[in-house]
Amino acid sequence: MDRFFSFRAPSQHEFAVAGKFLFFLAVSFIALNVFVSLFPLEFFEIIFAVPTAFFLGLFGLQAQLVFGEPVKILVEGLDLPVAITYLCTGLLEWIVLCSAIAATTEVNAKKRLAGIAAGTFGIFAFNLFRINFSILAIIFLGQSVAGFSHDVFFRVFLFFSVAGFYYVWLKQAVKTK
Repeated sequence: MDRFFSFRAPSQHEFAVAGKFLFFLAVSFIALNVFVSLFPLEFFEIIFAVPTAFFLGLFGLQAQLVFGEPVKILVEGLDLPVAITYLCTGLLEWIVLCSAIAATTEVNAKKRLAGIAAGTFGIFAFNLFRINFSILAIIFLGQSVAGFSHDVFFRVFLFFSVAGFYYVWLKQAVKTK
């Protein structure tokens, strides 16, 4: 039991690695935010609204897009439109994940680029699933259940898409040095 609660002071090397990681994490985070800000937010909302409308069509639901800020989806059977907002795009999760991967300088650049590419695809796919699941929950489970599931699912998405993917990527990248 004592071994579980024991504390060892970090070495100077561990402090240097952590400091370097935090510095590059901040620089990457700022740089990616600046890059994303070069595009209108509607662009990113459309990237998720179009496949969402297509997916809903696979379930036999008519969905119509209303362009503007935010992009809205008018879904058959819903009284109110579904708004695809900044938080719905997964941009924040993508920026944090890509920044963390880019800041992991102990892993070579080729593996970091592969991790960013895989993370981009993973965030997109998981986020698209989350959006569609939330809309289907509203339709089939009702507004109160859907509101709860949306809030919980959003937080789960935030944690698993960033921390979970980063952990898996890092473990794989270090294992195959």
